[in-house]
This record gives sequence, structure tokens and C-alpha cells, in this order.
Amino acid sequence: MRAPVLNRGRLHRQTVMGIVCAGWMAGACSGDAPPAEDQGSMAEPADAPVAVETANDVDACQLLTAAEIEEVTGQAPGTPESKMLGSDVPACAWPSADGSDPSLVSLLVHFGAAPSTYEEYIEITHGSLDEKFADVLYRHIEGPGDFGVWVGDDRMGSLEVYQDDRMISVTAGSAGGRSAPETSTALAEKALARLQ
Repeated sequence: MRAPVLNRGRLHRQTVMGIVCAGWMAGACSGDAPPAEDQGSMAEPADAPVAVETANDVDACQLLTAAEIEEVTGQAPGTPESKMLGSDVPACAWPSADGSDPSLVSLLVHFGAAPSTYEEYIEITHGSLDEKFADVLYRHIEGPGDFGVWVGDDRMGSLEVYQDDRMISVTAGSAGGRSAPETSTALAEKALARLQ
């Protein structure tokens, strides 16, 4: 069951965190490969959903397979980089295998109180951003989870999918005739199916 109390500042931080993390993911994958201890696991995710209670139970790199990423984006992913952002936000970034895209896909998972509808999300976000609200493009995305929010335009942005007390943020570019929101939605559906 969803927690009834929402903090406007916290939701704003989640939205900003999704945008910042997408930037971090791009930067994290743009240079040399990280040291071996920072490399994400190359093992394929389990076919069945894995029960998790806290962020520490999640390896974000296990929420998507290389085959799924290639199917959706049309590009084979390289070695994923797994990182814990702060103390409670597991994240993963996949560059393209051929090195042409340093941030082919990025994904992060956040646990905590979340809005239950898109309208509630917009109300809370608008209240926390005030005059800056109009500077950001928000779009309701039907599909995975309770609801989704695309923050950006058709070429670039981040998808936040909310389900119960969890938020998955996926960033993937346009590919194979799909817009960036469509590509990110297809990947979010696959990741959310594993995060139970």
C-alpha cells in the first residue's frame, strides 16, 4: 500500500535526481572504463521477478538483459556500470558495445513515498518548482506501473515510472523508429517486471 504522506521537496529531489543521474550516467560512461571493482555484473538477470524490500537488495544492472536492450535500442550494450547513488539509489549505465554511444541506457531505482497519480505528481512538482515549472516538459506516459512521467522532449529526457513505493527512472535515446519516450517505456516495462 502506498504511503499517504508526500513531501513536495522529496518529489522535486526525485525528479531532479532522475535528470542529474541521467547526466551522471552519460559522464560516467564517457571516459575510460571504470576500475574492475566498479564494473556491473555481466550475469544475466533472473527470468522470475526478485522480491526486494530495500534499495540495498537491488542491483540495477540485473533489471535488464543485454538482449532486451539490443532488441529495444537496436544496439548491443557494452559492460554495464553499477553504482549506488547516495546511500539508497541503485543505478546502472550501459554504453554501446561498439563505443558509439557512451550512455546507451541508464536506469535507477528509488524507494519511498510516491504520488499515486500523474495529476498528484504534477501538483506536487509544480508546487516545489513554482516559476521554474514551465521550463521543464512533462508528459503523462501510459504503460508500466501505476503511471509514468516523461521529463524532456521526444529526443532526450528521462522516464519516471511509479509503482507503489518504487520509482524506476530510465533514460534511453530514440531508436528503430521509436521516440526516446517509447524506447524508455519499453525498457521500463521489462525492468519493472523484474522488480517485485
